Amino acid sequence: MCPNIDIKAEGDMSGKRLRSKEPEVKMSVPEGLEFGKPYSLEEKKEEKKEIIKLPQSLKESLREAIKHTSRKGVKDLPTDIDRFFED
Repeated sequence: MCPNIDIKAEGDMSGKRLRSKEPEVKMSVPEGLEFGKPYSLEEKKEEKKEIIKLPQSLKESLREAIKHTSRKGVKDLPTDIDRFFED
């Protein structure tokens, strides 16, 4: 049998027990939106694509680079490169 052990706790344990506070999480709402209102991700998706064209002076150099790269065995190289250059 186990001997009787008298365990005493420090402090008064009969009162209301306090829980430790959980860390407060702060969220920010993007500008123009309201907190608590559901939004579709597709609805607010705005893509602004900036088209940058290369100068014509680089066209021949790029053709040569593509030719040499294809000879090294690299696949999936663009063949129609006119779309990358200014008119």
